[in-house]
Amino acid sequence: MKEVKYKDYRIGSNLYTVKLTYLPTGGILHYNPTVKVNIMEWHTQPITFLDKILEHFKFSIESYEWDPLLTDLSLTDYCIKKCSQIAEIDDAIKKTNNEWDSFEGE
Repeated sequence: MKEVKYKDYRIGSNLYTVKLTYLPTGGILHYNPTVKVNIMEWHTQPITFLDKILEHFKFSIESYEWDPLLTDLSLTDYCIKKCSQIAEIDDAIKKTNNEWDSFEGE
């Protein structure tokens, strides 16, 4: 059975919930144990069966797979790196929207 853990990360002003799923027989391309890293908008851990089903559709941003044979990063560092990449994109979008709102044109 798959093991699932949740961890929250704050990157600047952005807050993310990371769902970690241990895959003992590997993922899509691998046969060694890996961890599926699903980065989501911040939310509390789902309790009901319906919440668990709808969680992916409501909160998911990006999904990755951490394979210790393909990276030297620890699982924690990998999660922080991926959250940081998403935070940079979010910050750029916020900056664009703020610039557009404050722009005075003809």
